[in-house]
Amino acid sequence: GSVRFNKGFAIDGGCVRDYNGERIIGFARYLDNCTVLEAELWGILDWLNLILDRRFERILIQIDSIEAINIIMENSLRNSNATIVRRIHVKQ
Repeated sequence: GSVRFNKGFAIDGGCVRDYNGERIIGFARYLDNCTVLEAELWGILDWLNLILDRRFERILIQIDSIEAINIIMENSLRNSNATIVRRIHVKQ
């Protein structure tokens, strides 16, 4: 995800590539006002939705936010992002 604090909005997005690194499909979504962590979590959820909708197999999601990864792995529902994390876990 990407956040523009001075503009008051965030965007998540990415692309799916095949085993040769060729782009198959891309996406981007306007998120309104949120934190960097929330943008990362929404990006992961959007990836999972895209992958499940397209029925891709043997996937690898790369993300550069260790904080987002830790929250998902810990399954910590006590933080302010509990709803997003819960939705990510349902998709797995």
